[in-house]
Amino acid sequence: MRAAAAACAFEIREGRFRWALERAEPAERRFLLAWMEPVRHLLGVLGDDDASEADDPAARGPISSPGGDRGSGADLEMAELLALYADLDGCWAERKHRFADRFRAAGGAADRGAVAAFLAGHPDPWIRERSASLLAAWDEQGALLGLTRDPAFFVRKSAMYWLGQLPANQALAGPAWEHLGELGTTGTHALETLNTYVAYALKEEAIPRLLTLARSDEREPVRCGAVDALAKLGAHAEIEALLPLLAEPPEVTWAVHLALLSACERLGLHPGRCEALCGVDNIDVQLALAPWPRTPTTLSGRARLRRSSR
Repeated sequence: MRAAAAACAFEIREGRFRWALERAEPAERRFLLAWMEPVRHLLGVLGDDDASEADDPAARGPISSPGGDRGSGADLEMAELLALYADLDGCWAERKHRFADRFRAAGGAADRGAVAAFLAGHPDPWIRERSASLLAAWDEQGALLGLTRDPAFFVRKSAMYWLGQLPANQALAGPAWEHLGELGTTGTHALETLNTYVAYALKEEAIPRLLTLARSDEREPVRCGAVDALAKLGAHAEIEALLPLLAEPPEVTWAVHLALLSACERLGLHPGRCEALCGVDNIDVQLALAPWPRTPTTLSGRARLRRSSR
C-alpha cells in the first residue's frame, strides 16, 4: 500500500504538475502552489520559499540523529545516510532537495555497490528516477538495467536515457532493442531508447533494423530517429531507399519528411524533384526544400555549406 501511494504521489509531482510548474508564469506558479499547499510537504513538492531555506544552513537548525532531516552529506556516515533515506516518514522535501549532493559524494565509497542497490530498490520512485544519473556516473550497469524494467514510467525513461551515456558496451544493445519493442515505450522515451541501442549496436546489425523502423514503425519519433541514425551511420543506400516516402502524405506530422531532407543534406544526396512537397503549406517543409535545386544535378550553395560544416 505504501509503495502504491508513493507511486501515485510520484506521478502527480513529477508528471503533469511538475511540467506545469516549470512552464508557468509567476502568477500561475503561485496559484498552482497555493492549490497544492494542503499536501505539498507530504508529496515533497518544493515551493518558492523552500529552496532558499534548504540552501541556508542557519535555516536548517542543528544537526542531530539521522532519523530527522539534518546534517550535510559530509557530516553523515554512509550507514547514517542510508538510514535517513530508508525512513519513509519525516520531511522529504528537504531530503530530496539535498539528495544529489549527498549521494554524489558516495561515489568513492568502498560499498558503492550496496549504495547502488539501495537506491535502485528504494520504494519511492522519485529516488529511483533521480538515482539513474548517479548510477551512470558510477558505471553501475546492472542497477540501471534493472531500473529500465521499473513499474514507474518516469523511472524507466530516466534509466534508459542514462544507460545510453555509459562507455561503449555492445552487451547493452540487446536490452535496449528489447525495450524499444515494449508497449509502454513511446514518445521521447522511445527515441531515447533507440539512441541507446544505436550507441552500442554493431553497424551491420543496426542499419537493416533502422531501415525497417524508418519505413513502418507506428511511432513517429522512432521513425525520425531511425532516419537520423541512418544518416549519422553514413547509410547512403538506405536513405535513398526511403526517399519515395517524400511523395507520401504524412501519417502524423511532416517530421519524417523533414528528417529525410535533413539526412539528404548530411549525406549530399539529392532528394529528387519533391513535387508533392512543393505546394505544402508548411514553413518548415519549405525551408528544408529551399537548399535544393528542382533537378538532381548539384547541391545549391546553401546545401554545400551545410554539408561541409558537418
